[in-house]
Amino acid sequence: MATAGKILVLVSSGRGLPLKDGGLYKSAGYYLNELTVPVRALMNEGYEITFATPTGNTPQVDVHSEVADFFGGDAAKLQDYLIFRDGLLGLRDPSRIKDVVASGLDQYDAVFVPGGHGPMIDLLDDPNAGIVMRHFHETSKPTAVLCHGPISLLRLFPIQRSSLPR
Repeated sequence: MATAGKILVLVSSGRGLPLKDGGLYKSAGYYLNELTVPVRALMNEGYEITFATPTGNTPQVDVHSEVADFFGGDAAKLQDYLIFRDGLLGLRDPSRIKDVVASGLDQYDAVFVPGGHGPMIDLLDDPNAGIVMRHFHETSKPTAVLCHGPISLLRLFPIQRSSLPR
């Protein structure tokens, strides 16, 4: 069966977001609706999805996103998306971003970075995420970033953090 194309989805490997007060937001990860709603829409249009994280581990959902409020208050819709998410084998066993880069980025038609607090943990500093984002920018291929996903664009053109104003 022919596909409409291939989409690369970058998801955080993170398991906790350090807070300014020294605490740790342990639930940090992807937001259920910000990952599943776009991915389902792309799959329904015939796109093949490849999930990749910096370490290749199963990404963590932010448990605060697993509520009906993010699905129009519809508990049945929430359950439907939980079941959909649980059926995404590639999300349970994603590739490492490094390996996706090595296999060649030209095979992908677009890149998508869903939100949630997860991208702030590692996608902002991951050099391989930077290679991906730079490739899609330089080849003028679609790049979609949602909510906290735009932080992954910080690696598009690496700069020294010490040169940033405080």
